[in-house]
Amino acid sequence: MVKENSPFTPGIPVPIDYFIGRAREIERISRAIVQTSSGRNENLFLTGERGIGKSSLSALTRYIAEEKYQFVGAHCYLGAARNVSDVCRIVLTKMLQAMPDKGLFERARTIAGKYIKGIQLGVFGVGMNIEFTDDQKLLEDLPLNFLSIMRGIFETIKEDKKGLLLILDDLNGMSNVPEFSYFLKSFVDEIASSQKPLPILLILVGIPDRMIDLTKNQPSISRIFNVIELNSMKNGESKEFFQKAFGSVGITIEPDALPDLTHYSGGLPVLLHEVGDAVYWEDSDNSIDKDDAIKGIFHAAENVGRKYLDQQVYQTLRSETYRSILRRMGKMPLEAEFKRKELVKEMNDSERRNFDNFRRRMEELGVLTKGEVQGEYKFVNELFRLYVIIESLMAEAGQ
Repeated sequence: MVKENSPFTPGIPVPIDYFIGRAREIERISRAIVQTSSGRNENLFLTGERGIGKSSLSALTRYIAEEKYQFVGAHCYLGAARNVSDVCRIVLTKMLQAMPDKGLFERARTIAGKYIKGIQLGVFGVGMNIEFTDDQKLLEDLPLNFLSIMRGIFETIKEDKKGLLLILDDLNGMSNVPEFSYFLKSFVDEIASSQKPLPILLILVGIPDRMIDLTKNQPSISRIFNVIELNSMKNGESKEFFQKAFGSVGITIEPDALPDLTHYSGGLPVLLHEVGDAVYWEDSDNSIDKDDAIKGIFHAAENVGRKYLDQQVYQTLRSETYRSILRRMGKMPLEAEFKRKELVKEMNDSERRNFDNFRRRMEELGVLTKGEVQGEYKFVNELFRLYVIIESLMAEAGQ
C-alpha cells in the first residue's frame, strides 16, 4: 500500500477540519466576538501549558470571527519583536495582509501610508511584504498613534466588516518588557474612555507565566483580560479525534488499539498528532491494530524525545550524575509513578546527594511533576517517560 498525506500535523496548529472538543471555550470566545460586533472592545487571555492547543484554538477563533461574524482577523506571532514599535509593525503588517480583497486593502493602506515605504507582492502574487519607512523617529512614534491607526482602518472598512480581531501570540520575548504591559493597558484604557466605540477583540496567547510577567510590570493587566484556560482533552475527545482523523483517510482503529493511543497522548493536542502520525506510517492495511499502535507509540516517543527532551534536558543536564539518575529512572517499571524514598534506595552516594537538585531542575524544565501523594513524582506525559526508557536502554547497550 502506497501511503499518501498523513491527516496529522505534528508541530503545527491543528487544521480546522480536525478540531475536536473545547466546546465551553469556543462558547466563551464566540460570546466575546458577538459582544465586539455590537461595537465594544473585548479582551481575552488564552492560556494553558505548552502543547495544549492554544495556537490551534486561536486559529479556529480567527476562522469563526471572519467566516461567521465578518471580522478582519490578524494572528500575530511576536517572537521576533524586541520592543513595542516592533509589535506595532508586526500587527500592522498582519492586519493589512488579512484584508480579504484589494478594495479593502487599498482603503486600509491609506491610513498607514506615512509609515509604509513600499509593498512587494510575493511569488506569483501570493502574500506580500511590507517595507516600513527608514524614518526612525516616525517608527518610534508608531505606538503613540497605534490606536488611531486601528480606528482609522476600521472606519474605512466598517461598511463591509463588523470588527477587528487581534491575536498576539508567542509572547515570550515581550512579556518581560515593561513598556509592553504599559502599552496594552494604555490601548485598552483609551478605547474605554473614548466617546467613539471601536469593535476590536484583543486576544493574548501564552502559558500562565506570561500573564504573571505582564502583571508584575502593570498590575491592572490581570483585570483587563478575561482568562480562558485550556486543560488536557478528555478521554472521549481524544478517541473522537483519532477516529475522525484516521477515518478521513479510510483507516479504521480496532477497539483494543484505541486505548493505547489515547493513554500515551495524555490529552495533549501536540502529542495526539505525534502519536497519530507515527501510527499512520506504521499501518500497512488501513486498519490500526494493537501491534501498529505499540510500534507507532515507540516511534512517537523517540520523535518527541528528540524534539523536546534532547535539547531541553539531555543537553541542559550535562552532569554525568544527573544522566545516571535519568537512566536509573528509565529502568523503573513502565508507566509507574515513583516515590522519592524508593528511588534513592537504589542510588549510589553521588546520585543520592544530587537527586533533589536534579528533581527541582526537571520540574522547572517541565519534565517531572508532583504526584497526588507527598514525596511522589511522575513524568508530565507518558511519551517523556517512554523516551527516557529508550535512552536508558540505548546507553546500557553502548549505542
